[in-house]
Amino acid sequence: ASQSKRQLTEREKYSNQLRLWLANKQNSTPTQIAAGMSGKVKLRIKINRQGAIVSAVVLSSTGSTALTKIATDDARRASPYPKIPKQLSGNSFSLDVSIRYKPTDSY
Repeated sequence: ASQSKRQLTEREKYSNQLRLWLANKQNSTPTQIAAGMSGKVKLRIKINRQGAIVSAVVLSSTGSTALTKIATDDARRASPYPKIPKQLSGNSFSLDVSIRYKPTDSY
């Protein structure tokens, strides 16, 4: 079997689910971004088994401190996340995620 055809692990499936969840919750673009702010913020999000956010730590940011605050606020607003699947062990789950912001063209 080729590497590209392999099945995703439960951890990878759940990580993808969380990234999609966050992306969908992030759609309400703050006015600062519409005003021309852009950049990328990398966060480590930690959630408990029930899906509640425990922490959102900034790992790196190419934007301003305001953009970094928007990213951490977005991560917190997306809580509760989907619950950790029974197949995964541990009391919490950590995920590194990059959030990109770009100015909107619509007014």
